[in-house]
Amino acid sequence: RAPSVVEDKSVLGRGWKPTVPVEAAGGSEWRSVRDIVATPAEREEGLGDYALLVDNEGYEYAFEKEGGAYVAPPEASGWALAHTEGSATFTLSDPEGNVTTFESSGGGSEYLPSVVSMTGGSNNSSRMVYNIVEGNRRLSTVIAPSASGVTCAAANATTTSGCRSIVFNY
Repeated sequence: RAPSVVEDKSVLGRGWKPTVPVEAAGGSEWRSVRDIVATPAEREEGLGDYALLVDNEGYEYAFEKEGGAYVAPPEASGWALAHTEGSATFTLSDPEGNVTTFESSGGGSEYLPSVVSMTGGSNNSSRMVYNIVEGNRRLSTVIAPSASGVTCAAANATTTSGCRSIVFNY
């Protein structure tokens, strides 16, 4: 605790600050996904649409679109990127079963991480849920794995018996 701190914007409240940035603790490894539509000139050269996945260090991975599906590049073998036409989300699944959901940040072609689901075994996972605020993501809820037969989502995690969650108010 830093009692002299008067800034009220910390996730833990006035005067408190986490030892590790909350956004980095178990959060998404990914910065964004951009939906890229090939120009007419690119199409003439045989190039097509693709999605550009960017990690937190700025490395880019191009997932080429083939027949409505995205094909992982060789350096991301085992990864799956999906987008339903007309939806405002992309989902990225890794070989371990973790899933990052990306949401459109204002109707453009850039999608930011909104939910990170980390496997906990036997079809159970913990989730970090983010709100997109002014083009940036802000951790809003952490949902713990639940007992068999109990489904906990961001919408019901605080009201469903058997769900455990932490809600961050800024």
